[in-house]
Amino acid sequence: MTEKSWLDYLWIIREHWFLALLVALTTAGFYIYKESQTIPLYKSMAIMVFEPQKERVLNIDNAGGRTNPGTASLILKGHLTDLRSNSFRSRVIDSFTPDERELLLRDYKTPGSNEDPSLHGIIAGGNKISQVGGNLFKFEFHHRNPQAAALLANRFSEEFLNFITERSRKTNESALRFLRRQSEELKLKVERAEMAVQNYRQERNLVSLEESQNLIVDRMKNLSGRLNEANVQLLNLSATLETIEGTDMDLDELAKLPAINQMGSLPQKFERRNSLLGERSSMKLRYGKRHPKMVENEAALEQLETDIRESIKKNVSDFRKQHEEMRMRVGKLEEALAEAEKEALELDQVAIEYNVLRRKLDTNKRLFTQVHQRLNEALLSSQLNETNMRLIDRAWPASKPFLPDENKMYSMAVFIFLACFGTVPYAIHFLNLNLKTAADIEQQLQVPFLGEIRKFPRRLKELHNVVLKQLDPQASELFRQLHSQILLRNKVLQPGHTFIITSALPKEGKSFLAINLAASFSRHHYKTLLMDCDFRRPSVGGRMKEDLDKIRKEHGDNGEPLPYAENFDILPACKTTVEATEWIESNEFRTELRRLQDGYDIVIIDTPPSGLFPDAGLIGKYGHHFLFLTQINKHRKSALKAIMLRLEQSNAQVLGLIVNKVSRTKSRNLGVYRYSDYGKYKSYYPSKAS
Repeated sequence: MTEKSWLDYLWIIREHWFLALLVALTTAGFYIYKESQTIPLYKSMAIMVFEPQKERVLNIDNAGGRTNPGTASLILKGHLTDLRSNSFRSRVIDSFTPDERELLLRDYKTPGSNEDPSLHGIIAGGNKISQVGGNLFKFEFHHRNPQAAALLANRFSEEFLNFITERSRKTNESALRFLRRQSEELKLKVERAEMAVQNYRQERNLVSLEESQNLIVDRMKNLSGRLNEANVQLLNLSATLETIEGTDMDLDELAKLPAINQMGSLPQKFERRNSLLGERSSMKLRYGKRHPKMVENEAALEQLETDIRESIKKNVSDFRKQHEEMRMRVGKLEEALAEAEKEALELDQVAIEYNVLRRKLDTNKRLFTQVHQRLNEALLSSQLNETNMRLIDRAWPASKPFLPDENKMYSMAVFIFLACFGTVPYAIHFLNLNLKTAADIEQQLQVPFLGEIRKFPRRLKELHNVVLKQLDPQASELFRQLHSQILLRNKVLQPGHTFIITSALPKEGKSFLAINLAASFSRHHYKTLLMDCDFRRPSVGGRMKEDLDKIRKEHGDNGEPLPYAENFDILPACKTTVEATEWIESNEFRTELRRLQDGYDIVIIDTPPSGLFPDAGLIGKYGHHFLFLTQINKHRKSALKAIMLRLEQSNAQVLGLIVNKVSRTKSRNLGVYRYSDYGKYKSYYPSKAS
């Protein structure tokens, strides 16, 4: 695929340079003419600064004193809105004297008209009031009179200072009235809040609220501790009673309980019982059941166990009394703790109400203090009567107009000239939908580009013999290139390989290409046959009539191919007919063509234009490849694409496209090397003398 390089774009400019130059000169000249007709305008400018951190004798934070950055930005935007408003413009206009009005209107009056132009319109269209540098205001005015421009800039800046001062004074007066009213209202609120706090303390007998709260808290802590201890003891007693009752007075189980071991002499009694049980076990081995010692042991054991059970019952009864007493004590402690909590809640409620009153009093006092301080500051500010705006540069009449700007005008004209000169060729090139470049051939038509045939000088005669007789080395070399490209595209040529040459429209050079391409194959030792199948308008025979007539006289005319040169035979069309398609589709034509293909290495067939007639597509059923001939910038790419699609329906394939009658500039657009310098071409080969 062929891609454009920067040289291709330069050649596009070279191809259309004259039209581009004409358009560029016309556009640039028209621009200069229009700009030179501009009425001269003068410019004057005044500068005003906004000082957000202006130092004062008194450090008062108001609209005229220190201003934080966020507030300063809002103030600047507000000032700019005021300056651009219609109401402020009307204020400035009202300040002009009759002589000043005449000065402002004089240069805008229409000769012969009694109606004055609108002063509002002149000022609105000629001002560029803007904020620059963050805190600077630029009062720039344009006018046809330099004194009028300076007058407008100075008057706007002066009136704006007066406007800011008046508004500041009115704002201060309004603020003073508001602050005085607020101060009196807050003073009454403070007095009422103090009275409410005092009455509340007296009604609740609150000498020290915090001390009372601390006493209740200490009492609650003491009651809570005692209640926890009583609950622990109650739980222990309950557990002991449940354990003892769960044994059903089984002495063996009771002996294992820790609580039994803590009941007075019971531990010793259980030890005595264990001793008697041990003696009984020993005596069983020696004595019988009725032995006096066994009886004595059993009586002692029963007496001891009865004593133990009585002691346990007594202790259990004591435990029950202790449990009941402890339960009653827990109840009393809970009642006392609940009473203390109730007193604490009541005291907390009193504290909340009291604190609400205190906070309300503190808030009113703080607001009163702030408003009173602000009132004092506003009083001082109203007496100082200063603003943050300051005029730092007055406007002066300009010595020369700023419009028209000749430097800018000519610089812009040069830019317009270069832009037009650089873009017009590309606009023409890319808006042209015709076939122009090799890239169009390969990208749009999707057909290989085989080569070009240049425009030959008029001095060359017998163009049909330019290759066979080597009339022009450049032409011969171009056909050698076509021959090489064909072989590269189709490396294996079958015997009787048939190339069908066609084009879109008549007079594009099909016959010229067919004759010279056949001559090129014959010179490369291929036995070649050239057939003229343009039965509607045969041209091969017309171009070579004299040569063919001589051959007919020598060899006769029996309808067979005529030997034109070595390895080069020609079969011209015998007669014209309007029934060409009937003849092409006949068995006789098919048989004759196959016979001829069997006798030659290469068969080249010249056909009518494919854009007008279907002959080439029909002959393609018997051939191998189409060679399509066209011219640069003559056909729409879409039309050629449609012809290619019709040809592709045949058996033969479109081998490639050849461009005819190519000039030097068109050749460069095609992106192929051509022998444009004949002297260089000749110097490459050795001379005959050498």
